Amino acid sequence: MLVSKYYTGVVLVIGLALVFSFHSVRADRGPAFASRLRPVATSQDYTIARGLSVAYIGDSLMKDFALSSPVDILWKGNVSAFGNGIIDDSSSLNSPMSLFKLLSREGPVRIEEFARPGATVNDSQVSVANQFALWMKDFHRQTTSLLSMTPLPQLTAIWIGHNDLDWAYNQPEAALKSPGDRLASIREKFRLKYEAELNRLAQLMTVESRKNGRRFSIVVFGLIHSADTFIAHSAAREKHRQDAKLYPYIEQVVEERFPSLKPEYAPTMVALQEMLDADLKAMVENLQSQILTPDVHIRYSPALSEVDLKDPAILNTDDGFHLSAFGQSIIAREIFRAIQPELNFLGWPGDLKTKNIPN
Repeated sequence: MLVSKYYTGVVLVIGLALVFSFHSVRADRGPAFASRLRPVATSQDYTIARGLSVAYIGDSLMKDFALSSPVDILWKGNVSAFGNGIIDDSSSLNSPMSLFKLLSREGPVRIEEFARPGATVNDSQVSVANQFALWMKDFHRQTTSLLSMTPLPQLTAIWIGHNDLDWAYNQPEAALKSPGDRLASIREKFRLKYEAELNRLAQLMTVESRKNGRRFSIVVFGLIHSADTFIAHSAAREKHRQDAKLYPYIEQVVEERFPSLKPEYAPTMVALQEMLDADLKAMVENLQSQILTPDVHIRYSPALSEVDLKDPAILNTDDGFHLSAFGQSIIAREIFRAIQPELNFLGWPGDLKTKNIPN
């Protein structure tokens, strides 16, 4: 999910020149360059009056991103939307069956994707240089970008927190042997920061709903089932041991980027994921009970925590860590199924439940 420390020097050399100029150019281009600054997919029949507006907050799991060559990392991390499991609209057989493709079959839709490689809920542990090179945006910054949309999206899907599971990263030997305090710290910070962002979204959507009679839905997805993905990753790692050409970057992932995938640390990672999911479920249920308008829904979905992801085919063939197009297609279909109650609540693809949508 994050670039390896192995590439820090190379990323600095290439990234500071290439990425800085790219960011500067796209900042000057305005709305015409929005698909670079904020990836967007829009069906041809979409209009504000009758189309569904969707926003997605997340990390790199649904992006065509993996630990590979520095140039490939920079390109896929900053420019390319091809292979994106949320907004890909390519007809290529190698591209995923994205959420956009699934929704656009049903009716007019526009999806803005705010997810970034390396995104976290808690503070990032990655160097400032790598954060800049990949233009990392944590949950707070993604929420801020979403809340700048006019009008606000009717449906917001959130799937973020996987990078926070790397409890063993950069930890002293004592913490690795007795991780209780480390897990408690991650869990408490995660809960407070996640809850703060959900409150920001719910409060502004409540104001907008009361003002313009619009309906809004927020779906919070549980984290990927770490026990399953560890099984898939272990199988991919064994294939790499038999043939080094397979998953060529997988050892760098384990040794340098995500040490929590090591067999001795993985059970604790799985336990942390289950704790965070339980906290998310309780948090969302509590927040929904506090919302004072029936036109704003917030719901926790366990769909992405429960889907079977043990097959190594779900993993990217470069690093055996991020999702392949096949894996992204599985997740996109599960998201599509999980949001059906919200689509009904919003009245899509029929008449959207709106009264006065600002221009």
